[in-house]
Amino acid sequence: MVGGDGVALAASLLLPIGFSYYKLLTPPPIPESNLPQPNGYDRLWELGQKLSQPVPDADVATQAELQAFVSTNAAVLREARAALKLPFELPVGYESLGDLTLYSSELRDVARALYAEGKLAELEGRTDDAVASYMDGVQLGRAILRDGLAVHYLVGLAVDDLGASGLRRIRNSLTCIQSRALLAEIEQRFQPHPSPEPHLQRERIWERHALEWQGKLGAILRDFAGEEPFVRESLVKLHQRDQAWLNLLCTELALRCFQCDHGRLPNTLTELTPEYLRTELEDPFSGRSLVYRPRGTQFQLYSVGDDLRDDGGKTGKYWFEGDLMLGPPPSPARQPD
Repeated sequence: MVGGDGVALAASLLLPIGFSYYKLLTPPPIPESNLPQPNGYDRLWELGQKLSQPVPDADVATQAELQAFVSTNAAVLREARAALKLPFELPVGYESLGDLTLYSSELRDVARALYAEGKLAELEGRTDDAVASYMDGVQLGRAILRDGLAVHYLVGLAVDDLGASGLRRIRNSLTCIQSRALLAEIEQRFQPHPSPEPHLQRERIWERHALEWQGKLGAILRDFAGEEPFVRESLVKLHQRDQAWLNLLCTELALRCFQCDHGRLPNTLTELTPEYLRTELEDPFSGRSLVYRPRGTQFQLYSVGDDLRDDGGKTGKYWFEGDLMLGPPPSPARQPD
């Protein structure tokens, strides 16, 4: 007869096999999706194909090159701005590897075109137009990352950051009135990013349907062992960084508005609420207040960043080191002429 230890050993070997076989035969149901008609996603993909190629790198292109590109694609850019107002939902192909990055390159081209339009307006001194183009780029990124899988979340964050980088750069050119208007528009149009957790859950469902049996088995065994997908930590960190950039920008704009109204900086960030900010915006990394140090007519404002250490406002050599800040302390916002 087989002893108790033998039975236990056999069970320990057979249980994972039986569990895995059962899971292979019973994948989770594919989430229902009723794509809107018309879908802004489809429309922007079509417009991305209409753009004259290549889309210039706006940070190195000359003003003349940007003028030529924006002039040639003016109609496409107008239509893209209208398409951003349509209902927007990603068509995720849960049973196909080929559909994973559907439309991504075309949407990135639209984002780069909006950024080029904003950069040209910035160079020509049309600050309001530049802000509008950069804000549209941020909106496109947020629409992409709202649904879909992990790869769509990454694409959306990259598109969002492209537009946001323009806003961060142009912030020191804003008047008091423009700073106030931008802050109000950000609070109205943009909510905090969704957590990447729903994307990771959909990713698990996609793995169970789209991958070959070896990939499906690997996903099942990972779940059985309680292991998190390796991409999870990266997504969480990127989510925190993106939210930190936005919180820093909004808080700095609020500080500049306060300074315009009162002729001084607030002693603490709590003085900004609720007149300038609905609520105090925290550091997504520490879960506490952003670090704020007023210094006469200037100030220091930063997040402690990935390493959770307060380095006195010093950035590190690598992206995961040092503090996170928008740039050098800005001069007070100027009153309009």
